[in-house]
Amino acid sequence: MQNEEWNVSAVSLSPELVRLAQQKQARFEACRQAAENGNEAAITELGINYFYGTNGVPEDPDAAFYWLSRTSPENAAGRCFLGACYVIGKGTKQDERTAAELFRDSAALGFPPAQYELGLCYEHGIGLERNMARAVELYALAAEQEDAQAQCALGNLYFTGNGVEQDRARAAELYTRAAEQGDVQALSCLAECYEAGCGVPCDLDRAIALYDQAAALGDGYAHEEASRLRLLRNNRRRKWDFESLQ
Repeated sequence: MQNEEWNVSAVSLSPELVRLAQQKQARFEACRQAAENGNEAAITELGINYFYGTNGVPEDPDAAFYWLSRTSPENAAGRCFLGACYVIGKGTKQDERTAAELFRDSAALGFPPAQYELGLCYEHGIGLERNMARAVELYALAAEQEDAQAQCALGNLYFTGNGVEQDRARAAELYTRAAEQGDVQALSCLAECYEAGCGVPCDLDRAIALYDQAAALGDGYAHEEASRLRLLRNNRRRKWDFESLQ
């Protein structure tokens, strides 16, 4: 059978795609204009879009840092993302101390992602002195506001007993809350709990399903673990079937 050629022009000239592209471009131009006029929300949106390369804006570390640097001290999201620029050296020289200070300012304004980031700083001694008690407190604050990364991080502490009394049932509960929001790490951590029966009943089918969810989100490790567990489960079933015939 002769291969059909893909009609690129038919796709590129699709009225619907053209309309969507025009809408995205119009929104970008409106956002840029508002940002240049000093609109705080537009400045933040533009900085975050450049940070991630989202909403039709190419990832641009220099532009991200430029716009986020213009956010006011009362802008929790702006301060948090500016801190992220400093902690990884995105558009500026890496400066963990400045990053921690910005996360602290944002966390004080009640911004859950900043509470999580500041928790990481305290847990790992990034830009300030390591303090596990403070890390736990910050993770808990963000977790109560349904921040998935904080829930997973706090779950890890309860799973290992690092900074808190070990409680794997509590860890599994936190992983579950984060996994329900699609957090990739939490999905794999919860799968491990179900595989080993840590904090939850042992359930290989549930573990495989969770690994599959994580794999679908791009986690290569989860894909390998799902394949391994399928082989283990199938081998066990074959063994049980054989023994039932004896």
